[in-house]
Amino acid sequence: MKKAKFGTDFQNNRANYWLYEKYSFDLHPEISKNPEELLWPEITDVAKTDCRNLHEPAMKDKYIDLIEQTFDFPQDEFSVEDNELNFHDIPLMELIKQYGTPLKITYLPKISQQINRAKRMFNVAMAKVDYKGSYNYCYCTKSSHFSFVLEEAMKNDVHLETSSAYDIHIINALYDGGIIDKDRYIICNGFKRPQYVENIAQLVNDGFVNTIPVLDNKEELDLFEDAFTKKCKVGIRIACEEEPKFEFYTSRLGIRYNDIIDFYKAKLKNSKKFQLKMLHFFINTGIKDTAYYWNELSKCMNVYCELKAICPELDSLNIGGGFPIKNSLNFEYDYEYLTEEIIAQMLGESGFQAIKSRKPQDFDGLTPLLEVKDVTSKVIPEPLSFTVRPGEVVGLAGLKGAGRTEIFNVLFGIDPARSGEIRLDRKKLRVRQPCDAIRGGIFLVPENRHTQGLSLMHSVYDNSLLPLLPMLSKKRFFIDDRQGAQIVQEIIETMQVKTPGSDIAISKLSGGNQQKIVVGKALESHPKILLLDDPTYGVDIHAKGDITAAITRFTDADGGVVFVSSELTEMIENCDRILLIKYNRIVGELRDVPRLGLTEDSLMAAIQ
Repeated sequence: MKKAKFGTDFQNNRANYWLYEKYSFDLHPEISKNPEELLWPEITDVAKTDCRNLHEPAMKDKYIDLIEQTFDFPQDEFSVEDNELNFHDIPLMELIKQYGTPLKITYLPKISQQINRAKRMFNVAMAKVDYKGSYNYCYCTKSSHFSFVLEEAMKNDVHLETSSAYDIHIINALYDGGIIDKDRYIICNGFKRPQYVENIAQLVNDGFVNTIPVLDNKEELDLFEDAFTKKCKVGIRIACEEEPKFEFYTSRLGIRYNDIIDFYKAKLKNSKKFQLKMLHFFINTGIKDTAYYWNELSKCMNVYCELKAICPELDSLNIGGGFPIKNSLNFEYDYEYLTEEIIAQMLGESGFQAIKSRKPQDFDGLTPLLEVKDVTSKVIPEPLSFTVRPGEVVGLAGLKGAGRTEIFNVLFGIDPARSGEIRLDRKKLRVRQPCDAIRGGIFLVPENRHTQGLSLMHSVYDNSLLPLLPMLSKKRFFIDDRQGAQIVQEIIETMQVKTPGSDIAISKLSGGNQQKIVVGKALESHPKILLLDDPTYGVDIHAKGDITAAITRFTDADGGVVFVSSELTEMIENCDRILLIKYNRIVGELRDVPRLGLTEDSLMAAIQ
């Protein structure tokens, strides 16, 4: 026998460490006192041993690996021949010898390729859901002012977006050259200084009928009133909330959500010169698969629908920011998925629409499923007591650091209780470590899926089966592949995970689909109590709907849930009862939440 330590991936990945620990305790009685060390049988001839499911790919964690990944970053457009760099098969050294350095090269065919790629993705997404609108690509002139770049872009029947007074001269030059006509859409974004206003007005007054100046503040409309002689269509930029810790303050541009309706009624509804045609939605981070992006887009669509009800002329939404660019070897961006989700939200068929508040239920008289009695730990000094009944969702509401995660750590054995008792189905549980909780019927969906819920270097298959290894194991080391494949497929279908297959690295899935796997494997272990620590944080709206639906199915089958969310509205929508947490203790309780008519403000006031 030899001692083997878990690699850094497992040492830093607590949830998977717990799950492997459970597997090891069940199958290997000779366990070291040190939880980081296990006694494994020595395997000397791997070629003759069927241990596919024990194999873990070698991590590239050496300095030379970093150098190679940095120097040889895979980009299709670059190649090396005879120790010289080529760009799209163009020998760069020859150009440098002729023109010197610094040298900027623009590969014109790539411009058309990317434009048509975006068009294709949106057209395909629209066709999938039978979306009746149309998609128009606008090239932003500030990206490049070179004539050959703009002329290449205009070959693809695109429209134009300007950002400054100088850009209007470009529009005029393109018109004088016969490249565009006066029917082309000209979207005028950016802060409107006097010269910019004057140049935009000249376009409108000269007959560019589809010039749309976008209002970046309320005062800009007064400037337009004086400068424009002809009727003009306008847009309004929405001032989105800033993502926390974002370095640039961009919400200074635009009109805030709560002010847009009143501004339209006061300034545009009865205007004889201006007609509202467009809302401009720009996110400081660009288009990303994050809770921040999807929540802001959802708010944007709500405002759009409210405006549309009183402004029939409103028919356009300008999505700014652009798709993210790959800058890491660890993952690929799923651009098709992002596009489809954007269209789904516009159509009103996103998962967000499926999320509804829980119906009032009567739990009085039911025998508690989970009983926590006078429990203390090293971080919970005062006795903690509460119950969860079959089919009930009990929320833990508190400010960050109030003690919500600490309570979960006690229930799941991460921070074992020092006193008191935990009972499940009236049976006392001794929860000294996570494997005790899992055996007893308690499963935690942790707050951070990347560091606690998943092993990113492993496949969807491996991650799905981690908590199920003892059940699937045969003859100590080997698992029932057929049964395992069935379970993984069931998780994928039940949770509606979008993946090319179960053998793909889970790091290649979107954040929402990764979280579906985390929740799905928890449910597949057939727990009686689910501990959900912010289960929908950082996921798209579709994924949020699928996860919420799975939680509902679990409680309908008499499972109990302890629920934490950083979004107070989500607490109100999902919980039957809410415990108020301060300083690692329960200080109050809100009963029968679905009937209370709680608001986000009232719940915030209760926990402060």
